[in-house]
Amino acid sequence: MKKIKRIITILTLIIAFTVTTNVYAASGSLSTSTDSVYVGDSFTVSVNLVSVAAWNVHVTPSGPVSGCSINQADATADAMDTNRTISATCIATGEGTITLTLSGDVTSASDGQAVEISGSKSVTAIKKQEPTPQTPTNNTTPASNNPSTPQATTEKKPEEVKKSNNNKLKEIVVEGYELVKVDDNNFTLSVKNDVEKIVINAVAEDTKSTILGTGEHQLEVGENKIELIIQAEDGSQNKINIVVKKAEEVKKEIPKEIKKDNTKEKENTTKDTKKVDYILILSIILNILLIILLISLIIKLIKNKKNESNY
Repeated sequence: MKKIKRIITILTLIIAFTVTTNVYAASGSLSTSTDSVYVGDSFTVSVNLVSVAAWNVHVTPSGPVSGCSINQADATADAMDTNRTISATCIATGEGTITLTLSGDVTSASDGQAVEISGSKSVTAIKKQEPTPQTPTNNTTPASNNPSTPQATTEKKPEEVKKSNNNKLKEIVVEGYELVKVDDNNFTLSVKNDVEKIVINAVAEDTKSTILGTGEHQLEVGENKIELIIQAEDGSQNKINIVVKKAEEVKKEIPKEIKKDNTKEKENTTKDTKKVDYILILSIILNILLIILLISLIIKLIKNKKNESNY
């Protein structure tokens, strides 16, 4: 019975581990802010990523549309899973069906395996209908007793639909960074030398306005000037300027302390060498003195022997 219980417990743990690892699998999906749009108006296409540490996603548009391609390959800075939304602004340029196709792959840090993603969304672009003129109403005045007087009529002219001139900015965001606002139309941002690109997302106050210039921008060392244009429904434009300063590459220098230590080591080595030289010279002098002393002793001994022999 104990063996059977152990086997059941092991199988339960294996199944639980398998289920938990599948929960965190990376995925990606495609969405649009609307299913239909008027010609000349804008809408947003978004790639929604779930539990990803790295991604390589592409959105390819077809049909009467411009400005909504997405091509981004990147990874999180800490190599951990995150949820992320990548968006782009599209403008309907004519009547018809706009098709947006998603392709690429995503990778989760939990298993390290790349998962292919795909999908498509369709948006119908239709032409704005001109306002129908109101039927004029005839207000007939009572006939006068004079048969020669014509009946007076008044006609109401159809009201003209005025297009919005609101081209103001509601919100602007650089993914992963905080912009510094100079005024309503000017912003600045400073990034490190290792930053190669940034992604800009913006929202206009009026939903009928269109924004050009959002999305991914490559950066060069120094000042990078990026311009966004907000176009109102009536065609009036508002320019937003962003200056991104990318730092220059830092050259590594040998610390002064290390240089000083090296100088001290050289001085110490020179001093040690001089000490050794002094010791050698001193030992040689002592050896010479000892030899001279021995020779003098030998000479004295020889003389003493000769004197003894003479006696």
